[in-house]
Amino acid sequence: MPIKIVLRDDLYCPVFICDRCGGEIVNSSGNYEWDSSDFFGEIFFTHKWCSYILGARKPFKFRMSEELSKFCGNLQKNFEQSHDYDEGGNKQ
Repeated sequence: MPIKIVLRDDLYCPVFICDRCGGEIVNSSGNYEWDSSDFFGEIFFTHKWCSYILGARKPFKFRMSEELSKFCGNLQKNFEQSHDYDEGGNKQ
């Protein structure tokens, strides 16, 4: 799950790196993907055109994907609701 920091115009900026080709994902040209059969599974970031190639190299039992542009909002929502769950993901 490569999220890296790059220096741009004297600013440290987080960027997403494609798990298939290693290139930076820009302009909402990517997805995040996971195997929904693995509750604590890895997240993979891909360019849209690299997605199918990654799927062929790493078969998913139940492949799920979402637009990368939605990742940060979904993560923020999870942080806000995380106090309702224990470390195992069970509602308290």
